[in-house]
Amino acid sequence: MKHRALCLLLPAVLMVWMAACDVKPSLPPDTESDRTTTESQPTDEPNAAIENEPTAENQTINEPQPIAAYAIEPPAVFVYDGTRYDMRERNASVNAIFGPTVAGKHLVIEGHVGPYNSVYSVFNTETRTFEKDLSGTNLIWRGEDIESAVYSFWQGIYTYGGNKIADVNLEPITEFIDELAFVGEDELLVTVSGKDGDRTQTIPLAKAE
Repeated sequence: MKHRALCLLLPAVLMVWMAACDVKPSLPPDTESDRTTTESQPTDEPNAAIENEPTAENQTINEPQPIAAYAIEPPAVFVYDGTRYDMRERNASVNAIFGPTVAGKHLVIEGHVGPYNSVYSVFNTETRTFEKDLSGTNLIWRGEDIESAVYSFWQGIYTYGGNKIADVNLEPITEFIDELAFVGEDELLVTVSGKDGDRTQTIPLAKAE
């Protein structure tokens, strides 16, 4: 009985001694390692900071704005995103319009003014303004770059900026420039039509510089 009483008293005495000496029990090695590993792992909380994460403040949006709905209303009204533009107010000779043709962020509206020439109105869909009105015919450009355009006006060939590239020799009344086409990067093929059939002429585009 005395031994049993001592066995029961020893744990209590040990606990009192540890409390008086401020001694903390140590965890087993495996438990201590698990606790350290858990504390060092990143948290899954939604507010946790993530380095180098892009935010609205540091992101740059370079994507072009989409082109809105457009339409043509007879005889000469161009409609873009609900706004109506009477092309006769830009040129009183316009009696009909065609297109528009998409060129990147631009829309090109062709206004009919006669049997040999047109008026090409270039509309910027981002600023929603007209940038140019080009009088002539056979307007062409490369890809989506409207500034690469060339066109003809009577016997002259012009760049988008209005610089003359060349004059084409035409027989009075009986001949006219029927078509333009790019040949490689440096040349322009001009097709001339007349009563005796078609003929072609190649013009260096370097002359426009």
